[in-house]
Amino acid sequence: MTISVEHLTLHVATAFEKGAPDRAVLAYAWPQTWSGGDSIQAGERKVAVHACVSPLDLRDQLSERNDGPLVLLVPFAESELGEDVLCRLYTRQLIHVDRWKLVEEAFETRSIDPRLYSMSWLPEALLSLPERERIAYGAGALTYARAMEMCLRHVLDQEELRTDLASLIAALMARAQAWLAQREEQADALSRYLIEAVGSTTEAVLNTVDAGNAHALLSIGLACELLYGEAANQDEALRNARVRLEPVLGKSRLSPAQGQQWSQAAQKLLVSLEPDDQRIALREASELLQRLDATQSLSASDLLPESIELRLSTLGRELARFAKGKAAIEQVQLCYQTLRQHKRLGSDHAGLKAAIMAMRLCQYLAVGENGSTDPQAHINGGAWVDWARRDLRAVQPAEFARGVSQLLDKIAAERQSLDSEFAKQLVHHCTNDTMPKAVLPIEKALARLVAPVARQCPVLLIVLDGMSWDVYLSLSEALPDRGWDPRRIHPEIATLLATIPSVTECSRASLLSGKLARTAAPGEKSAFAMNLELVQTSSARKAPLLMHKAELTQDQQLSEQAIQALRDPEQRVVGAVLNAIDDSLAKSDQIQLDWSLSSIPMLEALLSEARLAGRAVVLTSDHGHVLERNSQMRAGSDGERWRRTPPDPQDGEILVRGHRVESLMQGSVCVPYTESLRYAPKKNGYHGGVCMQEMYVPIGLWMPNPELAEAFPSETTTPPAWWELGATSVPQSRAVPPSPPRAKPKASLSGHPDLFSARSTDWIDALLASEMLKVQQERMGRLALSEERLRQLLSCLDGRGGRATYAHIASATGQPMMRVRGIVTTLQRTLNVDGYAVVSMETGSSTVMLDTGLLRKQFDL
Repeated sequence: MTISVEHLTLHVATAFEKGAPDRAVLAYAWPQTWSGGDSIQAGERKVAVHACVSPLDLRDQLSERNDGPLVLLVPFAESELGEDVLCRLYTRQLIHVDRWKLVEEAFETRSIDPRLYSMSWLPEALLSLPERERIAYGAGALTYARAMEMCLRHVLDQEELRTDLASLIAALMARAQAWLAQREEQADALSRYLIEAVGSTTEAVLNTVDAGNAHALLSIGLACELLYGEAANQDEALRNARVRLEPVLGKSRLSPAQGQQWSQAAQKLLVSLEPDDQRIALREASELLQRLDATQSLSASDLLPESIELRLSTLGRELARFAKGKAAIEQVQLCYQTLRQHKRLGSDHAGLKAAIMAMRLCQYLAVGENGSTDPQAHINGGAWVDWARRDLRAVQPAEFARGVSQLLDKIAAERQSLDSEFAKQLVHHCTNDTMPKAVLPIEKALARLVAPVARQCPVLLIVLDGMSWDVYLSLSEALPDRGWDPRRIHPEIATLLATIPSVTECSRASLLSGKLARTAAPGEKSAFAMNLELVQTSSARKAPLLMHKAELTQDQQLSEQAIQALRDPEQRVVGAVLNAIDDSLAKSDQIQLDWSLSSIPMLEALLSEARLAGRAVVLTSDHGHVLERNSQMRAGSDGERWRRTPPDPQDGEILVRGHRVESLMQGSVCVPYTESLRYAPKKNGYHGGVCMQEMYVPIGLWMPNPELAEAFPSETTTPPAWWELGATSVPQSRAVPPSPPRAKPKASLSGHPDLFSARSTDWIDALLASEMLKVQQERMGRLALSEERLRQLLSCLDGRGGRATYAHIASATGQPMMRVRGIVTTLQRTLNVDGYAVVSMETGSSTVMLDTGLLRKQFDL
């Protein structure tokens, strides 16, 4: 049995630690060649070393030695030494080093697992471990598992051996060279241990490393998601690809269970990587599948980015069939479910956002709601349709875009019919100088709606030029999260009505002056300051103040003038005009803006200052707009969407007369009632016509605290039933099943309800009667939700498939929007036992989610 220099050094150091004299001579039986130099460092001692060539040489060393310790390496038998020589040696004999004895001494153990003795490589491996490893081992028996773990930690460079497949893959990828550099018998023994500890898939992983493919361990696992997924059982191409994978695995053959285990480990490892590294790993997996000739089946993958586009394309084909009446809503929902099943489809993915909006429009058509020109119907339905249509511009990929385009064509045709009817009604009201029910002409908004608020508290009137109802809805969705409580200004007024034509110089001037007027911005300031109703609510020293862009901004920030005005309690009425939306319409039609508070920084800044100052906010506009989509340009020199006569009205146009028009335009005007007509070069959008989007002007009251809000009733904006994906009001229709996608979609998805199953609420009764809930309620103390409130919340969430917006919860509980967040937080503290997310919140969409499966498990229902 040979011994290394390190073993000799350790043995010498141990001898001195156990009491060998400082001048001791240690003679070792040493049959091998010495290449360790003329000294060794044994602990704190430097010890001279001499390899003897004969008994005479040994005697010479003893006679010539100095005062320090000495190690003699003796390659001949002890019988060749005289007694006079042996008596001068430490232990009076040659020292025969037993490496297992060295192990015992190094690890301070007298108990070694018998299975280890057959491993001739192991003593050297154990004795070569850093001292910190031996210290970490501590005293006790040296077991088989402990010895293997220590060696593996050293080879894989791990502080602690983690025996899960994901950690092993990561370690082998990082330390492939160290693994391959092991002696064969050591590698075999460690491999056997890993296979026992981690599982049978480990053998294929290690064979892959031995085949020189350690760099591909992660990408192979990611490819296994497709190769060994459900789709592969029915896909001959994927089964053939498995065979082509075997050489990469060192000729290993994976069972389906092993392939899935490798896939799960790779996905676990993937999420721990930086985004750039994740993209690289997924790209390498796709390249591997391409080499294996499996790309025709990529749509079945729930992981690879390419399958998202393929599934969007499948959804696009189904949208086109649905728009033509050749597919039922359930078929489109099935494709959408398959898309949502993709694990890399984040909530911010543009394709998902577009798919959600397309699904909503499909559900709108499936519900078969009869469109209406009624203002409340537009707010509760039509504006939500417009919101979805706005978000479906310039979608990708091409096949999805074609399906979306056909869907939008179907919606546009329906809307044109409604706008035509609306225009006829509008002409009648203008001719007879009347107003539709629940509609207030824009010139009366200050007197009827803003002044009553100003009499209660300081107010900020924000005019977002060009904001239509759909934009208002998307902006207002985030306001409750910022501490704003929606209130109804007037119980009988749903919307404002713009002037005709619905252009800024008429409609905004009329809004801010309180009478029908046509003027530019400078005239608006003086008219606003002199508005009688607003003046009556203001102090004598502080007239109503209106600010445009020049006064509002300073170095791209909210100006000091604006901040001081908002914080001044004597400045009862402050108005601010923001042109962000109107300005965006003048840009190229290739630009798309997702309207949110963050996309209008000045609006966010104004709201923040108003809240700090305790001001109520009235958020409104002067007119709406229509977006460019395949519009036709017609001759006309007056405006983008209005002209004088002659010529007489043509297709898509209507002539409007009456006091509200003629007082502004000194005569009648001809305006389009269809979205697809313009009189100006192509832009992002237009206004001036009489479509409902242009004429119905949003207005809303937002209060910064409950005390100020008490004078006005709560306002809850609830999306229409078809807006919620999987809405129960969508009828079940019979149709031929669609061409199935490659992947067999699951009946229900985690976090997404089965759209077709009936629901039972028995679990709510069981939960309310459970002992664990009583314990949770006792922990909440006085903050605990009442049984009635719990039932309201759970019924609301369950009835909507486990997802409900803050607006739905406010409606279900009869609470103001600003209190919903607190209620939901209490619900989370009640039901999220041990930190498990039974109830979670999606802040971006103000949506509350309930995992009923997890709830049943946690409360043992």
